[in-house]
Amino acid sequence: MNPEPREHHLDHQGVDLAFFEWNPEARGSGPSLLLAHATGFHARCWDPVIALLDPLHVIATDARGHGRSANPEITHWGVFGEDLAAVARYLGLERVVGVGHSAGGHALVDAAAACPGAFARLLLIDPVIAPEESYQGPSAWGALPPGTLHPTAKRKNHFASPEAMIERFENREPYSLFTREALEAYCRHGLVRAAEGDGFELACPPTSEASVYM
Repeated sequence: MNPEPREHHLDHQGVDLAFFEWNPEARGSGPSLLLAHATGFHARCWDPVIALLDPLHVIATDARGHGRSANPEITHWGVFGEDLAAVARYLGLERVVGVGHSAGGHALVDAAAACPGAFARLLLIDPVIAPEESYQGPSAWGALPPGTLHPTAKRKNHFASPEAMIERFENREPYSLFTREALEAYCRHGLVRAAEGDGFELACPPTSEASVYM
């Protein structure tokens, strides 16, 4: 069982970025991993995966708008790769293995292009990467009428407790497909204390998640 990770914060161009580090004492004795999560997830979603690994040096980032990172307006996906590159430079990473899920895979490709010496290889899980021609003009991906919010903006945002969130999701797809350990990591670390009143709110606010998809 891996110990609890160390939480770190980095100011990148005025945005507070959070990342977590497991087994820093193992750095240099084997491969280091840099993990990047999907939209709407967070760094600690990787906990059940890390628990299955040998004690490696592992870093998992909270993308801006997610987890313990700040929530500035997100207008372009390029910022996610820039943020990952900033973490890699800050830590002086060299020849690590980057692992990215969905939008995290997209961000890792951008980061590797910006910091070629930082990565030995990338493992991309369902990366959101389109054919080259899709980037030459306006994309029809998820196109919505002007002024229309993505449906994720309507997600329930307030929960009495992490246990209440687990109970709400445990029998609903896709969350019912998660292992119990993955569901608990997603819920327990995906909430922050409510800004007003009692209870908890999503660390990735629904409007922030919706802006990524839009």
